[in-house]
Amino acid sequence: MKKSLLIAAISMFLSFGLNAQTKPKGIFLHHKAVMDELNMTPEQRTKIVEIRKATDVKSIVDDTTLSESEKKKAKIEMYRKRTQEQNAVLTPEQLAKLKKMKAEAKKGN
Repeated sequence: MKKSLLIAAISMFLSFGLNAQTKPKGIFLHHKAVMDELNMTPEQRTKIVEIRKATDVKSIVDDTTLSESEKKKAKIEMYRKRTQEQNAVLTPEQLAKLKKMKAEAKKGN
């Protein structure tokens, strides 16, 4: 009994460790560390946060009139629009640095 309980506990802890290692890493423009890395101005930071709040995906998820495939398409379109709006806030140098950061994060996965 004790052995099987010990084995179950060990396997549970190992699965937590494996799960933590497989989570994707991403570069999210609304995170403070990314804003700091890009040296964003207070005005840029405010605009990024406003864009993010205005494009909340929860309204799509909660919409019961849409099918799952329609929700997926709507979310993709919302993310595309949000990215375009956020990129318009950045300077060309910041945008280049952001693209580099995303490429490095993608390589790390």
